[in-house]
Amino acid sequence: IEVIPGPGTLTVQWKAATDGTHWNVRSRKAACCTIKGTQPFGLITKLPATARSYTLTGTPGQPYEVVVSQVGGTFGRDVVEGTPLP
Repeated sequence: IEVIPGPGTLTVQWKAATDGTHWNVRSRKAACCTIKGTQPFGLITKLPATARSYTLTGTPGQPYEVVVSQVGGTFGRDVVEGTPLP
C-alpha cells in the first residue's frame, strides 16, 4: 500500500487479490505524536471489490491517516499516513 501526495490530495494505492466483497476506506487528520485526544476516523467510503486506489481531498500541509480494509477477503486492514502538497 502506498500514498501519493498531490496538490491538495492524497491518493492511496494498493495491490490485493479480488477475493473480497468490497473495500472500506476511512480517513482522519493525523494526530502527531499522541494517541490521547485523537479524532475518530470519518465516515466509511465503500468501494467495489475491483478498486485498487482512492483519492481524498485534504488541507495542504496537514497530515492524514487513511485506513483501507477489505471486507470478506485476505487483505485485511492497513493504515497509512500522508500529507497533501500545496
